[in-house]
Amino acid sequence: MNDQREEYVLGEDVTSQAAAKARKGTMVLSVRLPIDEFAEIDAASREAGKIPSQIVRDAIREYLHHAKYSQPTITISLDGGTTLATGAPTLLARASSAENLTARPFGPPVRT
Repeated sequence: MNDQREEYVLGEDVTSQAAAKARKGTMVLSVRLPIDEFAEIDAASREAGKIPSQIVRDAIREYLHHAKYSQPTITISLDGGTTLATGAPTLLARASSAENLTARPFGPPVRT
């Protein structure tokens, strides 16, 4: 634990120094959102009892975690109706046959 003590004059305004210490190790990110998206975040924050910044931080953490730890899903349908899949089960895309799929460069195949 750091035992460094700082000397202050009685009556001195130390608000900015205290705020700077509280934010140590963080950065400010400014994002422009459409009004309707901000309204949804604001409503979600009130419902959850959090401030909008907490909702956005949680969403960013979830996005980064998902991007880091999720696997792409590959689904292969064989003649006779057998379907093989890899990746996370929540991302599973099922198909009845390979003929009705169109491959996309980023993401699971889509039915045509």
